[in-house]
Amino acid sequence: MGSFRFFCPTYERDIDAGFEVDEDTFRRHRLKLVSVPCPWCSRTHRFLLADGRRSVTVSRAMQSDIMAPPPEGGSADMARAGDEGRGAEG
Repeated sequence: MGSFRFFCPTYERDIDAGFEVDEDTFRRHRLKLVSVPCPWCSRTHRFLLADGRRSVTVSRAMQSDIMAPPPEGGSADMARAGDEGRGAEG
């Protein structure tokens, strides 16, 4: 699940809608109108839920896994070994 974002047409910036929608709810209510207060232009925009996009929230634990260097003998070492072999060919 992720928070929903829409687009302010006046300032051409993203708006965090302030709510989350799971996949099942999104499919059932994608044509529902939602009102979103805009922090940029101070208006309330109305969108179809289908016009929004989900921004996936990554937890700190997942961020540390994503940013961690590859383990010894991992894909980075294999890529380097492949590059060394190609050096003689081309």
